[in-house]
Amino acid sequence: MELDKELFDRILDIGQGMKPDFFTVPGEPPHVYCRRDTDGTFSYQKAEPTPRANTAFDLSTIIAHAGRVAELVMGKEEPERMPEIWYSHLGVILLLDSSERRDFVKMPLDLSTQLKKLTELQKNQPSLTQAQTLRELRITYRGCLGSSNIVDILRQVKFNATQDSESSIQHGKSSIGKTLTAQVTGTGTLPPEINITVPVFEQPELKMIKTTIPVCLEPNAETATFSLIPPPGSITAAIGDGERQLFDRITEMLDNGNKFLKMVSLYFGKP
Repeated sequence: MELDKELFDRILDIGQGMKPDFFTVPGEPPHVYCRRDTDGTFSYQKAEPTPRANTAFDLSTIIAHAGRVAELVMGKEEPERMPEIWYSHLGVILLLDSSERRDFVKMPLDLSTQLKKLTELQKNQPSLTQAQTLRELRITYRGCLGSSNIVDILRQVKFNATQDSESSIQHGKSSIGKTLTAQVTGTGTLPPEINITVPVFEQPELKMIKTTIPVCLEPNAETATFSLIPPPGSITAAIGDGERQLFDRITEMLDNGNKFLKMVSLYFGKP
C-alpha cells in the first residue's frame, strides 16, 4: 500500500512538533537555556559552562591563583582536583582542576629581542658592514658583552688588499686568487668567537633568566664585511637553559608560598 505524500508530510510535521524545543534566554549566561516541551511547558536547563581561559601577565598571579585553588581543594578534601602547572619557553599554564582539565590560566612567554636576533643570524648568516656590525653590538646587545673590548677592536679594523703570494687561510686573512691577499688589520687581535649573554625571555619579570651564547665572528676581507654566526645547536641549548632556570624560579615560588602550594605539581611541556 502506497502512503499518500500529503499524509506522510503531515505525520512528519506532527513528529517535528513533538520534539522539545531549546533556545537561549536574553540576559542569561551562554550555558543556560530554556526548553519548551511538547505539552507547552517551559523549563530551564544548564549545560557545562564555557571553560575559563584567563590570561596572567606575571608569575606572581599564576602562583597566587594556584595557592587559592589548592587551599579550596584541600578544604573540601578533594586532592584529586589539585591544580597543576605546566611550563616551557612558550608559556606557563595553570590547570585549575587536574581531574577535569577544563579551566586554566595561561601566561604566554616571548623570547627576548636579543635571542630572536641571534636566531635570525644563525639561520640567515647575513654579511654585515663594519658599521652594521658595530651597531648590532652596541645597540642590540648593549650590556650583553661583559668585559669584552670587541667594540673597540672592531672600530680600529681596516681592510687592506695587497699583492702577496701567501696561499694559507687564517682568521682575519684570506687568499684571493693566486696572488692577491685581502687582510684585516687593526690595533687589537680580532677574536674568532665572542660570548654574548642575553636574557632568554622578553617579560620584565623574567629578565634575570639569562644565558650565554658563543658567536663566531667571521670577517670577509674581500667584501669588507663581517658575519656573526651562533654555532649549530647553540640557540636550542640557550632555550633549554632558560627553561631550566624557569623551572627553578617557579619551584622557588611554590616552596616559598603557603603550605598548599607545596602540593601543586609542576610539569614540563603543554597539557
